[in-house]
Amino acid sequence: MTHAVAFLDVLGFRSLVDTTASDALGPRFARVLEIVLEHLNKPVLPDHDLPRLVPEYSRGSQFCLSYSFSDSIILISHDASRASCLALLLFALRAMQALIASGFPVRAACTLGDLYVNRDRSVFLGPALTRAYDLEEQQDWVGGVVDDTLVMAIPELANGESSDALLQILFPKYLVPMKNGPVQEHRTINWRWNMVVKDGTRALFTEPTEWGAKRKILNALEYARWVRAQGLAYPAASNEVPAEVRTFFIGSAPPPFEHGDAL
Repeated sequence: MTHAVAFLDVLGFRSLVDTTASDALGPRFARVLEIVLEHLNKPVLPDHDLPRLVPEYSRGSQFCLSYSFSDSIILISHDASRASCLALLLFALRAMQALIASGFPVRAACTLGDLYVNRDRSVFLGPALTRAYDLEEQQDWVGGVVDDTLVMAIPELANGESSDALLQILFPKYLVPMKNGPVQEHRTINWRWNMVVKDGTRALFTEPTEWGAKRKILNALEYARWVRAQGLAYPAASNEVPAEVRTFFIGSAPPPFEHGDAL
């Protein structure tokens, strides 16, 4: 059966495990996973009078199937319909924001293709998952891409229709830095969208001592700067933003507050 798949990998997790006591890291990561996989994986404010990108999803319904093991998260759409594919992408965006905000930098790839799913035994395998894993591994940043296979399932992204400009903002084309070979243009997951960080975007990331990790963070910050420069960071009118992508505040003080820097 055809499904959309997102593979998310928490970067630097091995280092966290090696340098942090298990009884400290375990509960913290478990709490973040609970927020991401349970609380964010359903419509936000479903009874509020706000525009919605996937109105097909009612109160209590999950955007997609979600599984986690060690430092990896797999999201699987219910089917190959436009609504299910878009719901998976929106959830992947929110999941990335929540993980990054919680100190777990993440890299992601979303694809569409053949996948076997056995929910009872948590067995899932097929070309769609393999493609997502390979595409995630190839990237050299904190960020995420949307494979062309999945783009084609959402006409507004495939055709670039101006009537759905918000989807072009949430998943813009960008020259993605890769570990090997030439830079490749992909639709990306705009984790910087409508994110207000009290201490600034740079505060989301630690200062690594290893060059490979530092390069990934620098590439992520460059993407954030590009998003801001292209006018893709904030909505023109906040009261018109769909419920699924409302403002994401990150800080120690109660919101609302201003963003901490120019990013």
